Amino acid sequence: CGSEPTDGSGGGSIGCLLRLSAGVGAQAGGISAGCEKVLDAARAQLLAQSLPDPRVGAACAAPLRSGVCRHALRTGGASVPLVHRTMRCLRSPLVRAALPHDCRREVTRLMMGEARNISLDVYLYHACALELSAPPCAGLAGGAGARRACLQRSQDRSRLAAGNSSGAWPMSRRCSRALSASAIERSDDIRFHAPLLDACAAERVRFCVDLHPGDGRVIGCLLQHRGHRDTAPACRQQLHVYEQRAMADFRLDAPLVRACSSDILILCPNETLGRGAVVGCLIHRQQEISADACKHEVHRLGQAATRDLSLNRPVADACAAALSPPSGICSAVPLGGGRALGCLQAARAALRGNRDAAAPPPGGGGGAGLVT
Repeated sequence: CGSEPTDGSGGGSIGCLLRLSAGVGAQAGGISAGCEKVLDAARAQLLAQSLPDPRVGAACAAPLRSGVCRHALRTGGASVPLVHRTMRCLRSPLVRAALPHDCRREVTRLMMGEARNISLDVYLYHACALELSAPPCAGLAGGAGARRACLQRSQDRSRLAAGNSSGAWPMSRRCSRALSASAIERSDDIRFHAPLLDACAAERVRFCVDLHPGDGRVIGCLLQHRGHRDTAPACRQQLHVYEQRAMADFRLDAPLVRACSSDILILCPNETLGRGAVVGCLIHRQQEISADACKHEVHRLGQAATRDLSLNRPVADACAAALSPPSGICSAVPLGGGRALGCLQAARAALRGNRDAAAPPPGGGGGAGLVT
């Protein structure tokens, strides 16, 4: 970092060291243990500042003075650091899209760096410090979004454990809330999804080169081409991970949020977030949806939920016993291609047939033997 300016422009030497710490890590020998300790203190100090990046501060000074984040700065309470409230506002897809070019460019640059190196996302790194220092995320190298992806997998396991009433909650609620907020902020742009961006780099050039990132355009394009013979298995896998999370939490599906916000408020206002309930509600009440764009998006999700049961969280959770090996009646059936759903439907039809056969004929023998 010797060539970095020390006057604070562009983050200067401290910014270089924080990036190096995030990408290499003290255990890899890039940063000494003593320097890493000082950098931890620097991250704590950044939490008390209005903005963590001098370049963002300079580029966004005018819109901030004009009140673009006035509401965000008045809410959140004293427990939420000012830096987090300010950056949460600037990262918001709706606010970010309306920012002046220079400010939007610097916020995008910062978010791209944070997507790869979670320790540059100062508030999230602080909120999830315990989870990052313990298995399974401890020791993972930075620089490719691996630690953020590890946290997301841990969050999914935590939600499943809570839904199954097992009492296990391996992720703190503070970390889970910060991680969810960060995922929503990054939902609209593939550049903020480092593993997906890397795995699908060739496919993006091949199929989506003319599309500008934002509003979920590039991700939507890749999803449309995932079945193409030239789409690599690694890209398909990352697209599946993305789709699973978006189906579980509608707020991560930028096109759906844009098209269906009003219908969600009217039709599904009381559904639980994070377990696919809102998407399931929209699919169930598809005929009541008013906006044509929303109908199109919900039809897309309905096809996906039918094609792959792992994307249909409410059904997968409710039918876990039938789908789980080794004794589940449909445990040997692959989840994709509509096969698992077909197996469950056939099992339900057979169960109904057995119930009908067990029921006494009308008027014959009363109701004592009726199977309900």
